[in-house]
Amino acid sequence: MEMCLFLQWLFLSSIALSLGNGSKFYVHPNDDPSQCPNDTTCWDINEYANNDFMNDSIYYFLPGVHNLNRSINIEWGSNLTFQGKGMMMEGPHTTVMESPV
Repeated sequence: MEMCLFLQWLFLSSIALSLGNGSKFYVHPNDDPSQCPNDTTCWDINEYANNDFMNDSIYYFLPGVHNLNRSINIEWGSNLTFQGKGMMMEGPHTTVMESPV
């Protein structure tokens, strides 16, 4: 019985880890898809959050303001990379986390 459960877990894990397969996605600033490269998947952060993030994937954030309107839960083993594209401007940079209350 334990061996059967282990094999099922192994099979399902291999399917889950293969989703995404090193895919690259672009994240445009809210309401401004003008910077999106041609022939790529390019949504704002809320569209990705509503449709789940793909395992083993890189999300490139294009320059601009990205407001996430909900919480996301990234589970251990997802192998996600979030990376900014473009040049970082000098000066203060902030990440604002609002209280869920």
